[in-house]
Amino acid sequence: MNASPTAPPDRLSEIALLLNRRQWCPSPEEREAGAAFFHLLRRAERRRRPEFPRGTQPWEQTCTEAVAAGAEGVWRTREELLTAWRDRLAASPMRELLEMYAGLGQPLLDHAQCLAAAWRDADLPEPAADRVEAESRRLGIAADTGRMALRYDHACRWEEAQMSVALRGELDTLFRRLGTVRSTVMAAVSGDVDF
Repeated sequence: MNASPTAPPDRLSEIALLLNRRQWCPSPEEREAGAAFFHLLRRAERRRRPEFPRGTQPWEQTCTEAVAAGAEGVWRTREELLTAWRDRLAASPMRELLEMYAGLGQPLLDHAQCLAAAWRDADLPEPAADRVEAESRRLGIAADTGRMALRYDHACRWEEAQMSVALRGELDTLFRRLGTVRSTVMAAVSGDVDF
């Protein structure tokens, strides 16, 4: 299947409907491929990328890091997962879903490269010691945590200046589409198809 940005949502709806109506009951092999997909994505999302500052909460990451993680997941789906499973899932809707994810996610690879290049060229200042002390005191946190919060804040401000509203909108749409494919794969893997 050659996934284009416009055609897959219709096929995606068809596959979701097949699941919901129990006209496609994924085989153990299809469920195994879907589980491998989620394992691969989890690894990409959880991999620590020290070049990007994190906030004080585990879920706080820069948009640039989220794009890098998403792009890694798309690339690994295409280059590793589909390579390993394509022949075993010859005429399977699971194969279509995985190909759809890799195809729809292609623009994420391009965005990740552009953002990574801009990030490498960025000159983000380290927070001044007096600012770290003030922030730490204000929040009642350790100085290291205050520094972390300020570095993350600087990175987020840099992103706001670098990323146009149009780019943010495109990324939001892209992540939403990929999320819909992921949800359909999850339904196929879990058997929770009453939606």
